[in-house]
Amino acid sequence: MSPWTTQEALSTRTQLLEGATFLRRTLVPSLIQAYLHNQAQQNRDAALFETALCYLPDSDPRKLPVEQWTLAWCGPRDLREGVGMMEAIFQRVCGRDYSWQSEEAVWDAVQPGVTIKHADKVIGWCGLISDRTKQSWKIDSKLLVGEICLDALLAHVQVIPTLQPLPAFPSIQRDLNLIVDETLRWQS
Repeated sequence: MSPWTTQEALSTRTQLLEGATFLRRTLVPSLIQAYLHNQAQQNRDAALFETALCYLPDSDPRKLPVEQWTLAWCGPRDLREGVGMMEAIFQRVCGRDYSWQSEEAVWDAVQPGVTIKHADKVIGWCGLISDRTKQSWKIDSKLLVGEICLDALLAHVQVIPTLQPLPAFPSIQRDLNLIVDETLRWQS
């Protein structure tokens, strides 16, 4: 499952983790594993977040994969909460003038789902884990998952101006010189 690409995951000869022979195209499976650990500990309200790189294969197999910086989350939430959270992130980071479109997305693992696009490029997605996927992973409640491409989001960031304190001893912009008679005292 990867909403970012339809190409197969890239394999590696050097395993960084035991049994991990493929570079991940999405962060969601590792978050679901962490959620399942919390579920086994009876912590069913856990909402998990992760930022990491996803490795998306290039259309040219001779090129290195695209390393996409991604924010992912999962938790027992409703789809409306997930879309609202994404909209809040977009507005806080990019300002109210940032526009996007949401489309219904259909994947085997996530139903219903929503894809968020900006300028016809997918910048985020979220959805509820499908019943079939919940059964295969042994998830016992509804589970919202989603991802945002931070690279695409931060390309449109609006930096919030911050207050700079006035200096205690301001610099002099102009020097004023007066010419007076020598007999004139400074006290006068």
